[in-house]
Amino acid sequence: MRFGLLGSFVVEDAEGTPRRIGTPKARALLAVLLLRGDSPVSWDTVKTAIWGESVPATARASLHNHVARLRRDLDESGDRIQVTPAGFRLRVLDDELDVTRFDRYLWAGQGRRAWPRTGRRSRR
Repeated sequence: MRFGLLGSFVVEDAEGTPRRIGTPKARALLAVLLLRGDSPVSWDTVKTAIWGESVPATARASLHNHVARLRRDLDESGDRIQVTPAGFRLRVLDDELDVTRFDRYLWAGQGRRAWPRTGRRSRR
């Protein structure tokens, strides 16, 4: 899979074929999980990302439905999105997320320059 957050929100399978993420709530769920990149995301954070200040009483059950739909949209067996009592975690491999690739290239590029780690350019 490939996920793009920089520029347009994009999801592609391993062959580069775009995957349609069906509903706005499923896209919001995926986006908030991707922004945390392979780290746990609390229930409250996900609820706020999807519903804002108007979280319905049925949010917890509804989130389970959104996760099930998202799994179908991603055509995943179910192990990529983990649901725990504390919240959610999306397993994202190193090269799957464009933000992670960008950060890696940025750090690699900065490492090749004669700049100190403080971010200030050294005087020559």
